Amino acid sequence: MASSRTVLVTASSKGIGRYIAEYLYSKGYRVIATSRNKAPKDIDKGVIFYHLDFTVKESIDTLYQLITSKHESIDGLVVNTGNPSCEPCTLTEAGYEDWLEAAKLYLAGPLYLTSKILEYSINKGRPLSILFISAVSVAEPMSMLVVADTVRAGITRAVKVISRQYASHGIRANALLLGSYDTPGARATIRVLAKKLSVPEEEAWRKLVVELNPGRKLGDPVELGRIAHFILFEATYISGTSIVVDGAMSKCTLV
Repeated sequence: MASSRTVLVTASSKGIGRYIAEYLYSKGYRVIATSRNKAPKDIDKGVIFYHLDFTVKESIDTLYQLITSKHESIDGLVVNTGNPSCEPCTLTEAGYEDWLEAAKLYLAGPLYLTSKILEYSINKGRPLSILFISAVSVAEPMSMLVVADTVRAGITRAVKVISRQYASHGIRANALLLGSYDTPGARATIRVLAKKLSVPEEEAWRKLVVELNPGRKLGDPVELGRIAHFILFEATYISGTSIVVDGAMSKCTLV
């Protein structure tokens, strides 16, 4: 039964993380959500919210202690992250601290938490399905997103290592490389770019987001929830894979 499974979804107070958390909760899963911000007032009260800042090790350790003391197991882990504070910025605009923040946000923090949850599951003798949320732009880096695209590209390598090294323990790991969704984070990025380009925000949104997709459409939040659920708990032969979900926006091919 779905209700007997617990899923941890990070960075889920809004945007992509929230889409996935709400969908899983609607299907009867016990959902633990995290955010650097306060829990949104309009989210279902049944969703359990904890604070988590991936850039602070103590925050990760505190979350881990809370989870292991209050929950018997974690059956699914959806690793989503927010945006680095400098985004959008070019290579020459990004400073040392920007790269350091991104490394903590996209690699050090998520993989440290993953390693602890993974070890907890192994010690409990329980299977675990891990799903990292990334962007298809890691395969086609964008100049204004160079910090995020460069740093989080490493997650696809970690997915392969985790899936092969821990398969005998019932551990699966995959990544979703997403195209464009209408989220607060995406809107904030376009707002900054519009100012830099001296064009209206809606024009920038149309040219830099909508028109990049050959079908002139954005991702559907409910469909994304279904995809995440399928990869997490139904597609048991899919592991170690980075799956592009972008409506053919990118020209890349992944092997």
